[in-house]
Amino acid sequence: MIVQPPPNTRMQRTRSSPSALRSPLMRCPLGRRVALFMAAGLGVAIACARQPTLAPASSKDQMRSSVEALVPVGTAVAVAQEKMVREGFGCEVKRDASFDGREKGDFLYCVRSDGAGASVQRRWQIAFALQNGRVAGVALNQGLVGP
Repeated sequence: MIVQPPPNTRMQRTRSSPSALRSPLMRCPLGRRVALFMAAGLGVAIACARQPTLAPASSKDQMRSSVEALVPVGTAVAVAQEKMVREGFGCEVKRDASFDGREKGDFLYCVRSDGAGASVQRRWQIAFALQNGRVAGVALNQGLVGP
């Protein structure tokens, strides 16, 4: 003897035909609770997305202190690059090159432009001096770029 499972009381049958028992239509196929949990999870994921911590700075000293707090001396190059990219910078490692008139060496060069006016951008150029694969110092330069 085959025992039939009890009918799903949350299901609404909308067809009045013999096939209704085999292919019921449901008002909420996933259930309202599942859809609500999915929406809540998506909302939490969006809210918890990492936002940049380096706000657009108005002075070199302000940017220098923010960058030195984010990437302290002794940080590994890969970690420093990851942190700066997360902050909206484009970064690349330069070998045996110079930055802003300093002597040649290896450094992580990062650049970002922030809006400073209607059509003017403030361009930040940051060079992390490298020694044995770690940050040994920070130099930065900034200027306004526009028409």
